[in-house]
Amino acid sequence: MAAIRAAGARLESLQWEIDAAEAALAAAVRTATEAGVDAKSLMLETGLTSIELLELQLR
Repeated sequence: MAAIRAAGARLESLQWEIDAAEAALAAAVRTATEAGVDAKSLMLETGLTSIELLELQLR
């Protein structure tokens, strides 16, 4: 059970890190968009589709 508890705690920690990274990416994308960077460039740099990029911008 200790291994399961440890794995669950690690998963939760990683989920918090992912949430923080997504928030940071969303902020960076919004900043870049406001500075005039076009969507195609953002898609190339982030590896996101146009829909994913739009969803990020709306966060």
